[in-house]
Amino acid sequence: ELSYQEKETSAYIAQQLRKLGFEPQVGIGGYGVKAVLSSAQGVVHEAPNLGWREVPLRKMVEERTGLPVWLENDTNVAALGEYRFGAGQRTSPMVYLGLGTGIGAGIIIDGQLYRGIGGGAGEVGHIVIEPEGPPCGSGHPGCWEALASGTAIGRMAREAIEQGRGDTLLRLAGGDPGRVTGRIVAEALRQGDGTARAIIQQAGAYLGMGLASVINFMNPALIVIGGGVAARLLDPLLEAARPEIERRAFPALWKQVRIVPAGLKETSAALGAASLPHFGY
Repeated sequence: ELSYQEKETSAYIAQQLRKLGFEPQVGIGGYGVKAVLSSAQGVVHEAPNLGWREVPLRKMVEERTGLPVWLENDTNVAALGEYRFGAGQRTSPMVYLGLGTGIGAGIIIDGQLYRGIGGGAGEVGHIVIEPEGPPCGSGHPGCWEALASGTAIGRMAREAIEQGRGDTLLRLAGGDPGRVTGRIVAEALRQGDGTARAIIQQAGAYLGMGLASVINFMNPALIVIGGGVAARLLDPLLEAARPEIERRAFPALWKQVRIVPAGLKETSAALGAASLPHFGY
């Protein structure tokens, strides 16, 4: 089982590479981390879900493996994958939106990944939508990802169960409210459950509010949406999101943008990471 301890993680990577028979001259390519990080320095500044701060991960993995390493944010490598090989079709400016347990963005401008001055660009999940709303994983109230992510959908489903409105959800979770996730909600929606439909309607409206902000700020030609939640629920979420987009974004801007699902599905990040040594930073 993979540990989240940074030293054990680097050792695990080295172990798996040895099993695959990698040699130092072959090169490891790149890999993505769900974190605010500096690609140039190879340092993970903050990874709340992993409990990491200021971890020199590139150096640690290179020392363990003897292989050169390219380190990048996970959503950024997914953006590169979609831009180079998937739904992006080298369209720029492009925003890749990762919709999973959280929300993040990878931004392509003039064909190049935009990272910001310190490598942290794209943390759109922390756009504040509801100032008095529930906290995100970093503890900030009302963030976009606390309202429209898979984590948010699961929370809304558990709240519905507590209020006596989630019989189907509870049944699908085997009677354990703690097991209710976005995946359970997706299955309940497929079965025609009204509570699941209401949850997706609410999450979709919040998704639209955030997308309107992205459109107003970035004026992208294309928004590609991927991630685990998008794979299961993108169509009904976008159906609920579009009225909010049209209400909150400038018409001249939302009429210019196309919003499409990721073309590479779960391989977006892997292909983007693998391409880092070949296309450079």
